[in-house]
Amino acid sequence: MAVVSPVSLAEFEPEVVQARARDTAWLEAMVRGHERVVEAVQRERGVLPARFGCVYATAAELAAALERSQVALLAHLQRLEGCDEWGIRLYADRSVVRQRVAAEQPAIRQLQQELAGARPGRAYFLQRKLADALAAASEQAVDDLAQTAYDRLASWAVAGQVTARANARQALDGEAEILRAAFLVQRAGLGCFEAEVQRFAESRAGLRCECSGPWPPYSFAAVDAEVPR
Repeated sequence: MAVVSPVSLAEFEPEVVQARARDTAWLEAMVRGHERVVEAVQRERGVLPARFGCVYATAAELAAALERSQVALLAHLQRLEGCDEWGIRLYADRSVVRQRVAAEQPAIRQLQQELAGARPGRAYFLQRKLADALAAASEQAVDDLAQTAYDRLASWAVAGQVTARANARQALDGEAEILRAAFLVQRAGLGCFEAEVQRFAESRAGLRCECSGPWPPYSFAAVDAEVPR
């Protein structure tokens, strides 16, 4: 079954849509209306949400496209049944990460000890070496945190997808986003997923996690099917 709304084909010609896309009020109203329909269907049954702007010229063309992709569509619907998409954004305080790295890495502690007793000329060289080593180790630590978070949360989800991962070199201090990911979560297992989010965020100092949802599973609805105009 497809949930559709009749539109004037002339209003959705590529040139017209491109021109009207600059009208933010029109675009927002159309997108929000589309999203409300998708969310309403999602509350009642599994849905493969089409992104806003998918237009078929005739009902017959839509029916033909569904028939050609029937096997793939049914398989995806079965996978998404009883699931919602949840968004995760993980933040880390880089100064806290750097302090932990400096305390835990033997090589960095060794450089700090050498620097403390070095003469001025050698001290300058050691300072540069220490700064480079600390930056590299902090970058690796941030990447490891992001990967560990993703792996742990994915174990409580049907599927996961990394949508953005920060570069540790972007900032030396302060809080920064280090991971943005989407997870397909069974409604029956949502409590366990949310508990794991909280456990991970509390497991290390300097971490903060934002969890948003439930959303229609846009990130997990792609199928190898004919793309409409």
